[in-house]
Amino acid sequence: VDTAGRWWARHIAKVPEPAPLLSIGYGYLPLVWAATLSHYSDALMQEGGQVLQVAARTLGASDVVVSAMPAFSFHPAVVTFVSGCTLLVGWAASMATTRHLAASSSWLSAAPHFAMLTLIMCEMWALDV
Repeated sequence: VDTAGRWWARHIAKVPEPAPLLSIGYGYLPLVWAATLSHYSDALMQEGGQVLQVAARTLGASDVVVSAMPAFSFHPAVVTFVSGCTLLVGWAASMATTRHLAASSSWLSAAPHFAMLTLIMCEMWALDV
């Protein structure tokens, strides 16, 4: 019993409390912004290049005028690449921001937040990319 008590005191009792979510919550924002941008990048990059043509049709322009207007769209592989890069940059920014906000505490106290950021990024990756 004595050795078990010593083991408990050395290993378990010294684990720091996780950093509070209210003070570190702002570290999640870059990932949220990146996830939102990644989600809407599909519509922006594939359909956004036709804004001039759609606006001209709405205003009643003839087909000759509409066909003369520039239009562009990106290949789906490019859209997927940009979405993935956006998520990775947002995840890295969230990790850096969270670490900066938890600077007064140890790495172990911020570890649950790092794990949660990684899980959120993986979920967004599965949904968007």
